[in-house]
Amino acid sequence: MHQVKCPHCGSPLDDDGSLVGQEVVCPKCTGIFCVSEPGSPGGAGSEGSTQPAGGPATDRPAAPAASFSEPAPETVPTSKPAGGGPEPPPVYEPDPLPKIDTEAAPHPATTPGGERAQEQEEQEPRDRRTLIWGLLGVVIFLAALIGAVLGGRFVRDRMTGDAEGEKTVERWIDQLAHGHDEAARREAAEALLAEGPEAMIQALDATTDAPDDANTVSISPAAVRAIAGLGPPVVDTLAEALGSEALDVRVAAAHILSTMGPDSKDAVKALAKAAGDDNRRVRWYSIDALGHAGPESAPAVDALIPLLENEDRFTRRRAVEALEQIGPAAKAAVPALTKLRSEVPDRSIRQAADAALHVINLEAIAAESMRGASDEVKKLVKGLETGEEHEAVSAAKALGHMGRDASEAAPVLAQALRSKKKWVRESAAEALGEMGRAARPYIPALEKAAADEEKEVREAATKALKKIRPR
Repeated sequence: MHQVKCPHCGSPLDDDGSLVGQEVVCPKCTGIFCVSEPGSPGGAGSEGSTQPAGGPATDRPAAPAASFSEPAPETVPTSKPAGGGPEPPPVYEPDPLPKIDTEAAPHPATTPGGERAQEQEEQEPRDRRTLIWGLLGVVIFLAALIGAVLGGRFVRDRMTGDAEGEKTVERWIDQLAHGHDEAARREAAEALLAEGPEAMIQALDATTDAPDDANTVSISPAAVRAIAGLGPPVVDTLAEALGSEALDVRVAAAHILSTMGPDSKDAVKALAKAAGDDNRRVRWYSIDALGHAGPESAPAVDALIPLLENEDRFTRRRAVEALEQIGPAAKAAVPALTKLRSEVPDRSIRQAADAALHVINLEAIAAESMRGASDEVKKLVKGLETGEEHEAVSAAKALGHMGRDASEAAPVLAQALRSKKKWVRESAAEALGEMGRAARPYIPALEKAAADEEKEVREAATKALKKIRPR
């Protein structure tokens, strides 16, 4: 057993002869060296030859081991050993750990006087200016783009104003027919009215379908309510629509006017002409409109009289009812109604003519009836006809309390159902209800009162009808 010294750090290693000629790694410094045979040049306790850490040099002869008495070389020898022997392999020291210099000198580029620092100082303002000009260019571009878009829209709107108006009308028409609630449909009707007669006529045509045979008519009830709800402002437009060549427009206009009651009075002249229309639907709705306007339709009586002889029984019946609703102002129709009552086979028309004559002649009938009335009844009737509202209401109630004993006053009470004073109409209906059978000729007048705009009048007329109608 002998020892071998590491040529790098001088640490001894035990060798029993098995390491001779082998490369070993020093356990202390991890240096690699080759172990020489004992007694070889350099002494028996050979330190062994070293080689680079990358591995053995297979093409070189093994270097003689260094003597134990000599310190381990620290550098690679520069001269050949004496005696001309082979050059020993170089000895490499292990790389020491790098030393960190905490006070390293500044890079030349960052020194105040360095050229690189000066270039950087000059470059920074240039970069900043370039960025600013770039951003400014983007802003100018966006502003120009927005201006071009807005300008294009303005020009387009000016050039296509009419087309846009048509689109607006179509949109309002769609909302009128299919609006989700009454408010939306009313808004559409108002917008169409503001657009002018042509827009409203277009709406009537779009929301109505009336075949030429007049058997069926399809018209939007929601549109009818919305347009009729506009009141008097729309009447002139509807009157103009009655003269349209389009059947749908005429049918729609006449139907809407028939739902407007006295509000349609400004269209009486146009309705009187439309009452002679070739299409029966237009005729029917126009006649109904004249009747619902009541006494306001007096100028149309002359146009209604010829219709009492129309071949269409529904036209005749409607004309009779319209004359009845016009009332005493339709006296010119009495001869024609009298003839109709006695000659027409249709019982329903005869009964309607009789009721109409009773209403039209109501003043004469009332005067004739009052000839046989008592002084008390005459006094109450005078208060009903000429007194203030409070006096008239008291007189009607007193006649009602008398019941059948005041039956001579029934025609006068029927006339009072047309009073402009709400409470007079209500008290007159109540009084007729107390007269029983004597008030039966005035059932048509009470039926009309049952549709009065005032709730109290409607309720009083309905109760009266229940009392006097035959069971």
